Amino acid sequence: MEAQQPTAITQAATRRVPSASPSGALRRDQYHRAQVCAIVTDLLMAARCGKVEEYLRPLPITRLHMAQRAFREIGATRLASALHAAQFSLTRVGVRVPFAQAVLTLTAALESRTEDVDRLIAQYL
Repeated sequence: MEAQQPTAITQAATRRVPSASPSGALRRDQYHRAQVCAIVTDLLMAARCGKVEEYLRPLPITRLHMAQRAFREIGATRLASALHAAQFSLTRVGVRVPFAQAVLTLTAALESRTEDVDRLIAQYL
């Protein structure tokens, strides 16, 4: 599957973000969905630009956990599993994978994604 440009992902997510209420504020569920989509698109853009390591710093385990939840929430379960594997490889007791290796593996999984994230985001919003 050919990966789409990050701008296409961002534009699709932005177009689908629900409009604000008359008071000018998003409802709590709308805000949550927009945040989830922002996490997904930010990580995909970081992978596309080769900046996953920078995206994950300074708290890689926390960032991986948040991204895993976001990808799972939109329905991208394969990518969520890749994020979980990266998180596990950094935290397991015994033979741990170096951070740089976990980033390379995760970046490859994100770049060769088999799920149509744009479609999942559109359905989620």
